[in-house]
Amino acid sequence: MKQGVKREYFTVLLPVLVAVLLVLLSLWSALSPSSPAATVPVGAENVGAENVGAENVGAENVGAEKWAKKYLDHLLVSAFLIAVLPYSVDSFLERRRRRKYEEEFSEFLFEVSELLRSGIDPLKTLVEISKSAESAESAESGGGEAAAKRGVLKLPKAELKALAPLIKNAAGSLTVGRSFESVMKRVAKETKSKLIERYAFLVVTATYIGGEVSHLIFTTSRDMKTHLKIQREKESELRQYSIIFYIAHAILVAMLFLISDQLLPLISGLGIGGSTCLTGPVVLGGGLEGLELERYFYHLAMIDALIVGLVIGKILHGSVKYGLLHSSVLMIASWVACVLLILPSGF
Repeated sequence: MKQGVKREYFTVLLPVLVAVLLVLLSLWSALSPSSPAATVPVGAENVGAENVGAENVGAENVGAEKWAKKYLDHLLVSAFLIAVLPYSVDSFLERRRRRKYEEEFSEFLFEVSELLRSGIDPLKTLVEISKSAESAESAESGGGEAAAKRGVLKLPKAELKALAPLIKNAAGSLTVGRSFESVMKRVAKETKSKLIERYAFLVVTATYIGGEVSHLIFTTSRDMKTHLKIQREKESELRQYSIIFYIAHAILVAMLFLISDQLLPLISGLGIGGSTCLTGPVVLGGGLEGLELERYFYHLAMIDALIVGLVIGKILHGSVKYGLLHSSVLMIASWVACVLLILPSGF
């Protein structure tokens, strides 16, 4: 729990504080006039000098407002990415780590069932599996013969890499007198997987009930493998929809570029042939010169990137938080495209 809280501090709280400070400092530096030009001369200066000082202050305020208006959108996008990107990357890595735990836990259950079939007590299965993990590590480092001489059991071919430290800690807890139920609950809790918690509870219940425990745990392992296989197939089938969403967003950005580069210059000076005595020739695109349509296109691209990424996370992984990484990738790509192609003078 402590490690989870500390990770949340570094992946959520700290990036959000940095993003807020970035926005506040940028606005403060843009909107606060500098002291030499902002102070109006007092005393010996005449009225003309005071008017000149006031005009300088007004000019600096106007320039600061223009600067804030020009770069505020980019600052907000940068602050959002700073606040979201660390958490999205951590969520992505945590999901991969949890999936690895689930796959190895199904193999762990299979090894437990094999040990129970050989007549080993359920409480000793974790100890034997931890010894097997140690022998595998020593074999990789060149000490396999020594491990074989110690009489370590040869277990099935499954390799427990991510789950091995948790099994070793569980075996150590059993040797000091902890119950099998508490040890299994601790292993399931450390993996942070609801699926592992359900199957661990089933294993503990089976050991208490008795009977053909090995067959029940073997069936549980097979059922868990089937569940994970269905999940992988589901994600592979839904991944094509995420690609479609990416392509659709790219098409939207391309359309915005074509509108801003080809259509708007054509419409702004295009007349429809009519005229009146009061207004003169009727211009189809009249009034567009004062509108910053390119900046509105930039806003549209950023908002669409955010929403599309969240939708991809919900469809593909079942949770909106996993879509933050897709949103970040789409927003970065859209920002680069808008700066290079859509926004005038790059900004």
